[in-house]
Amino acid sequence: MLPAELEPEIAQFFFRRNPPHIEITNLCNIACPYCGNPELVSRKGRMQLADLRTVITNLGSSRYTPKVTLCGHGEPFCNPAIYDMIDLITDAKLEVDIQTNGKWPMVPSRLDSLFSAAWIQFTIDGASNAVSQLSRPDTDVDRIYQLIADLVRQRDRRGADTVLSVRMNVFTFNKHEIHPLIRRCVEIGVDHVGLAHGHGTGPPPVMTTVSPRIIDDYPEGYVSMQQGLMDSPPQGAPAAAPENGVASADDPASSFFQRAGCPTLTIRWDGQVTPCCHDNNVSVPLGCLLETPISEILSRENLARATARILEGHEARIESGEVVLCDSCTYLADYLELEKAPKMQWPI
Repeated sequence: MLPAELEPEIAQFFFRRNPPHIEITNLCNIACPYCGNPELVSRKGRMQLADLRTVITNLGSSRYTPKVTLCGHGEPFCNPAIYDMIDLITDAKLEVDIQTNGKWPMVPSRLDSLFSAAWIQFTIDGASNAVSQLSRPDTDVDRIYQLIADLVRQRDRRGADTVLSVRMNVFTFNKHEIHPLIRRCVEIGVDHVGLAHGHGTGPPPVMTTVSPRIIDDYPEGYVSMQQGLMDSPPQGAPAAAPENGVASADDPASSFFQRAGCPTLTIRWDGQVTPCCHDNNVSVPLGCLLETPISEILSRENLARATARILEGHEARIESGEVVLCDSCTYLADYLELEKAPKMQWPI
C-alpha cells in the first residue's frame, strides 16, 4: 500500500522554498561562545546510517524535494558515517548540501563521496586566527583555509561540480576583516562568499549590520548578503507569493506555519521533526520521522494541533518569562501583527 500523498500546497511550502535540513548529529568540535549548543536541553547523539535510510524513505525520497541539507546544531563531520550518508542520499536521487565549520581532515579515500555533494558551505568568522578565535576558540583558521584550497584542487582535478562556499557571520569585533576574508577566499578559489549579519547572528551586544554596497567591490554574484537567523522577510511575503504555490495568508485552511512563513523544515538526529531550523530543542515537535511518514506529520490536522500549541500558550509564556523560540521570533510577531517580537532569548 502506497503512503498517503501530501497536499500539494503543503508540500510546495515546506519543500520548495528551502530544502529540508537533516541534523546527522548535534555534537560539535568547537565551543563557540555565541552558539547555543552547550545550552541544549535535548539529549545529544548521532544519527545512525540505518536511521537515515528510514528518514529518507519516510520523507518520500525525492518525491517532494530535490535536495536536503546536512546541518543542524552540531558539526556534520563529527558523525563518522557522513560519507556513507552522502552516498545513501545521492543513491536516493536527492542532491545534498552540507554546512560545516571546516574543522576536519580531508580523507582522500572518500573524496568521490564528498564531491557528490552539490554544495559545501564553510563558516569562517575571520581572515586571521586572532579575530576568528574570538568566536571559534581553539581552532586554527589557517588550517581551514588550507583544507578548502586542497579541496578546490582535488575537485578541479576530478572535474567535479561541487560548489565550495564560505559564510562569514559578521559581528562588531570581526567586521573589519570582511575584505581580508574575501581576498583569502578569492586567492584559494572559493566559489562564493556569503555575509550573514543582523538580528540573530549573535547576542545583541555583538550584532551588527553591513552595507549592501560592500558587494559592489567584487564580481557580480561572488558576494551575497544573508539575513540574520531571526530576521523575517516583509510581512506576508513568504506565504502570499503565488509563484511559491503556498496558501494565501488569508486562507483559514492553511497552517500557521504557512501563513507566518516559518523558515525550514528540520529533522533532528533522533528523527524529531520541527518546522524551524533554529528550534534546536524541538520546542515545536511535529512528530518523529523514524516512526511516521511525512504525509502524517505534515497533515492539516497535525499542523493545526501544533498551531494551537503555539498560539494558545503564547501570552501566558510571555507573562511568565518561560518563552520558547517561537515566542521571540519575528515571524510570529508579523503573524500576530505585533509592533515587535518579545525580546529574543540567547542562545537561540
